[in-house]
Amino acid sequence: MKGYSNYLLSPSYRLDQQYTQKAIDQFQLFVNTYPNSDRAARCNELIDECRIKLEEKAFQQGKLYFDLKNYASSVHSFENLLKDFPESANAEEVRFLILKSAFLLAENSFYEKQEERYQQAIEKHHDFTKKFPSSAFKAEARDMLKQSRNKLKTFST
Repeated sequence: MKGYSNYLLSPSYRLDQQYTQKAIDQFQLFVNTYPNSDRAARCNELIDECRIKLEEKAFQQGKLYFDLKNYASSVHSFENLLKDFPESANAEEVRFLILKSAFLLAENSFYEKQEERYQQAIEKHHDFTKKFPSSAFKAEARDMLKQSRNKLKTFST
């Protein structure tokens, strides 16, 4: 009941998720302590619901950094999302936004840092296409790869 109380106190994903995390911890403790309880299945359902809320918060956080043109933070935020939620339903879009953030970070960097950052954008493209070879974002990703390679050629001459 303690976990369920925290679940009920858990606000929208836009707000602090302290109660959501407490609910997950308490539900998990209950399931570990009483695995044969008839409430264990319901606890697992509620844990999944809470994790979806935490995942949505992490996704929106990365999108906010992207929208604010804070591309380095966007890359880090989205990479953390994939570490915390590797089976994310938004994985394709997240990986694409990582690529796009890395590319835009390179474009908007000081000249001295551009070469290294375009190289990182190319690496992010390879990560993206390895995971999603037939993505809906494939054309735009290919365009960013082409632009990155062209920019890198200007540094080597």
